[in-house]
Amino acid sequence: MRALAGRARLRIRVGRAMAAAVAAAAAAALVATVAAADEVVPPAVSPVVEAAAVAAAEGAAAAARPPSSYASGVVIVMLTGALALAMEAFTWLTVYRKEEYVAAKARVTGLAERLAREEAIIEPASKRKAQEKRIAGLTADLKIASSALSSPTRTAVSLASSALLFLAYRLLSSVYAGTIVARLPFEPPPFVRGMTHRGLPEGTHPADASFAFVYAVATMALKANLQRALGFTPPRGVYDALKASRKMAEEHAEKLA
Repeated sequence: MRALAGRARLRIRVGRAMAAAVAAAAAAALVATVAAADEVVPPAVSPVVEAAAVAAAEGAAAAARPPSSYASGVVIVMLTGALALAMEAFTWLTVYRKEEYVAAKARVTGLAERLAREEAIIEPASKRKAQEKRIAGLTADLKIASSALSSPTRTAVSLASSALLFLAYRLLSSVYAGTIVARLPFEPPPFVRGMTHRGLPEGTHPADASFAFVYAVATMALKANLQRALGFTPPRGVYDALKASRKMAEEHAEKLA
């Protein structure tokens, strides 16, 4: 019995020793694996995979940029020109062709010519005061006649035109929101880019322009030049009369001083 118990204890000791040896071997293998993983050189990237990664990066950068449509700038200018022409045609139908406006414009033109001839005459000192009175009278008549050009009908038409331009701006801005519609031939100064880049995200090229800038410039340029080409601008004598009246007021103030 004692012999059997001794053999059992021996077997238990041998089993424990073998289990410890197996655990030590497993730990050594794990340490070796970790050390080998730290020294592994990553495999070379395939050229096809590298090209695909570059294309994906470029696509992401292009998607981040605002959309551009330079042909839309031409469309916006054409629409603005057509709108300005339509408004001038409506103004001609309601104001410019009326007999009251034609008569008032002719009177302004005649008074402006008389005032220009009177100012061109050089009178001697003895007749200078009489000439100044005539010039003052013609200037006052010219200012009264020019005020007749601004009839209530023309004021209403101007307000309607402004409302139409604002409505067109709101409609077109919703279509071209965040879109580059033109590229300027130069890079504007930083303090001007607030107008040229209105509605565009940050990071846009300095020479790019938004819809708001193109629409505003086209409206101002086309409307003024169209009125001048069609002869719908006020007679030049109105501005000359205002300059003459200011000049006479300054001279009168100097004499009083």
